[in-house]
Amino acid sequence: HTGCSSSLCNVRIVIKQPLHLWHQKWSRLFSACTRLCVQLLCRRRFVEVGGRQSSIRAQELQELQSVAVAQHLDVNPFARAARTSRSSVVMSSYAFELLMHFLQSSKQWLILGVINQHVRFELHEGLPLLDGSAAGGAGDEAGTGLLQGRAGADAGAINATILDLGLLRDGIEDAYAQQKMQEEEEKLTKQAAATTAIAASADPFTDFMEVDGSNAAGGGAVSSAAQQAAATAKRLRAVKERALAVARAKQRDMIDSRRPPAIPLLPPHDKLRKATQDDLDARVNVSPLDLPSCCFFTILNSSSGSGRNGQAAAAAAAAGLTAMTTSRDAKLLAAGFADSSIKLYNMALLGKQRGRLKDKLERRAGREEREAAAAAAKRQKGGGGQQQQQDVMDVDMEEEELQDELEDMSSQAVTRLAGHAGSITGLDFSVDQHLLFSSSTDGTVRLWSTELRRGLAAFRGHVYPVWDVAACPHGTYLLSGGSDRTARLWSTEYARPLRIFPGHQSDVDVVGWHPNSHYAASGSSDRTVRLWDVASGSCVRLLTAQTSCPTSLAFSPDGRQLAVGTEEGIVAVYDIGSARRIALLEGHHGAVWSMSYSQGCGSLLATGGADRTLRLYSMPRCENALQVLADELAVVGSSSSDAQHAGSTAAAGAAAAETAKGTTGTGTPGGVSGSSARPVGTGGAATGHVGHHTWQPYQQLRTLSTRATPVVHVTFTPRNLLLAGGPWTLLAPGKGH
Repeated sequence: HTGCSSSLCNVRIVIKQPLHLWHQKWSRLFSACTRLCVQLLCRRRFVEVGGRQSSIRAQELQELQSVAVAQHLDVNPFARAARTSRSSVVMSSYAFELLMHFLQSSKQWLILGVINQHVRFELHEGLPLLDGSAAGGAGDEAGTGLLQGRAGADAGAINATILDLGLLRDGIEDAYAQQKMQEEEEKLTKQAAATTAIAASADPFTDFMEVDGSNAAGGGAVSSAAQQAAATAKRLRAVKERALAVARAKQRDMIDSRRPPAIPLLPPHDKLRKATQDDLDARVNVSPLDLPSCCFFTILNSSSGSGRNGQAAAAAAAAGLTAMTTSRDAKLLAAGFADSSIKLYNMALLGKQRGRLKDKLERRAGREEREAAAAAAKRQKGGGGQQQQQDVMDVDMEEEELQDELEDMSSQAVTRLAGHAGSITGLDFSVDQHLLFSSSTDGTVRLWSTELRRGLAAFRGHVYPVWDVAACPHGTYLLSGGSDRTARLWSTEYARPLRIFPGHQSDVDVVGWHPNSHYAASGSSDRTVRLWDVASGSCVRLLTAQTSCPTSLAFSPDGRQLAVGTEEGIVAVYDIGSARRIALLEGHHGAVWSMSYSQGCGSLLATGGADRTLRLYSMPRCENALQVLADELAVVGSSSSDAQHAGSTAAAGAAAAETAKGTTGTGTPGGVSGSSARPVGTGGAATGHVGHHTWQPYQQLRTLSTRATPVVHVTFTPRNLLLAGGPWTLLAPGKGH
C-alpha cells in the first residue's frame, strides 16, 4: 500500500498487476495527484491572501472559484465580465518604464499582449508608492475589487469629463455678503468722519491750555494723549481699509466664478428670500472649536394605534419607522412607516400643546386641593364651604375647555397622510417647505401639500420599489432612485420623468443633489456612485472605490467634495474634480444612514447611523463669500486689540513720567491708566492664541450616543442648528449602551 502525503487527499493503491505496468500507471497517477494537490493548495492560498485586502475582492474570488473548466468561461457572468474589462493599476512613471524595458528586452510578447488588452495604467510623477493609502487618493483602488460593478473599464473615460462645479450666480447668500460689505464700508466712512471731527475739536482746546501758564504741563499731557489717540485711530482705520479691500477682492473673484444656470430654474419668491436673509442674520459660525447645538427627535410610537391593547402594540411593532426628514426651519417633521403611512408633525403646535398640558396638570392639582379644603370645611360646618364648592365647579369647567382645546390642537399638530400601498422609503421637503415628496416600495413617488395636508400627485415610472427621493435646492425638480437600477429626474409640472439615468448594475439606494442643481448623484448596491449631468443626462463621474454599498450622500457647501456613507460604517470623502478618494472616516459600527455638512464654510460633517451614535468630524473649510468678510474683520479685531493695548501702555508711561516730575498731583490718574491696560492686553493675547489654533481635517471631534435610538436623519439648519432623530427601539438584554 502507498498513499499521498498531502492532507487534502488520501489515495490508497492495491497492487494487482505486474510491476512494470504498475510503474507506468503509478507515475501517471502520482503526477495527477500532485497537480491536484498543488492546484488546491494554490487556490486556497490565493483566496486567503487576496481576500484579506477587502471584502469586495473576497467576494469576487469566491465567484472565481466556481470557474473550474474552460466551458465555464462562457457561462459564468463574472468570468465573461472579467475577460472583457480592464483593471486599473496605479504606478509611477519610473516603475512603468522599468516594467516595459524588462518585458521588451526579454521578448515577453504574450504578457505584453495580455497587459495591453486587460490592464489600464494610471501613471503619476514622483517616487513609487509603497503604501497606496498614504498617497492622498492614489490608493483608491487598494480597497476595491477587480470589476467594481463591472464598470471599471468605463471609469477612466467618464472621469476625464470636465465639470463646472461652481455655484449659481445671483445667489441670495452672495447678495447678502455684498450687502454686509457695503454696510462695513459705510461704517468705516462714518468712523473716519467722527475721528476727524474729534481731532479738529481737540486742537482749540489744546491751544487754550497751552496759553495758561499754570496748566502748561497738564495741557501738554492732554495734547500728547489726543495725538496718540488720533494716530491709533488712523492706523486702525488704515488696517480696516486694507482688510476690506482684500475681502472685497476675494468676494469679487468668488462671485465672478459663479456659473450661469443651464437648466430652467424658478427664482426664489419674496417670502423665501426674506426667510433666507433672516437665517443668514441668525447663523452661528460653527467650527471644531465651536461645536453646534443639537436637537434630537425620538419617535416613541410608530403606529397610529393608541397602544392600550395587545393588537395596537403588535401593529406598532410591525409598522416601524422607515424614513424621516425635517424642514429647514425645524417647524415641520415628517416620518414614514412600514404600514405605508406618513405622519406630519407641527413642532410649534406640539410645543404649545405640551405647555397647555402642563397647565392642565397644574389645574388638576389645584382642584384636588380645593376639594380637600371643601371637604374639611364641610366637616367643620364653616361658612366658606359653598364658596369653595363653587370654585371647584369653575375649575372643572375650565379643565373641560382646556381638554377640548388640547384635542383640537392634537388633531392639528399631527396629521396622518395616506396614499401609498407599500412601506415608505424616503422623504424630503421642498426648499420653500410647501411640498413634501415621498417614495415607497409600491413603485411610486408622491407629492403632498404641507398646507392643505393632502396628496397632490403621484409619479409612476419605476417598475420596482423606489428606495429614495431628493428635492432640488432650486426650482421644483425631484430625483428618485429605485430597484430598476435607474435614477429618474421629475418635475412637479409633468407626470412623466424628464430624464432617466441608466448605468448602475444593481439597485439605486440613495440619491442627492449638487448645490448648483446641475448635477445629481446616485449610489447603488453595485458599490459605485455616479454623478449625472442634469442637462444632458450623461454620467460625468464614476466613483468605484467603495468597500461596501453606499447608504447616504452629502455634498460640501461649495460642491467640491462628496461624502459617501456605507453599510460597513465607513465614510469616504471624494474630490469630485479629480474623482479621487481623499479621506476615509472611521468610527461607526454599523450602517451610516444620514450625513450633513455644516452651513457656510462647511468645516463640520455630522453623521448618524445604526450604532445609535451621532458623530462630528472636522472638514476642510470651503470658500464662502460671507465667511471671507468675517475672517478679515476678525484679523482687524485682533489688530485693534493689540493697537489699543500699545496705545494704553504708551499713555500710562507718559502719565507715569509726568507724575515723577510732580506735575500730576497725587499720581492717581497714572495708576488707573496703567491698571486698565493690563486686561486689554491679556484678552488680546488669548484671542490670538485661540484664533491661531489649528485643527487637522478629517478628525473625529465628538460622539453623541443614544440608549435605544438609531440615528435615521441628520441635517444642519441654515442657522447651523444640528437636527437629528430616529425611532425608539427595544434593546435585547445585555445589548444596551
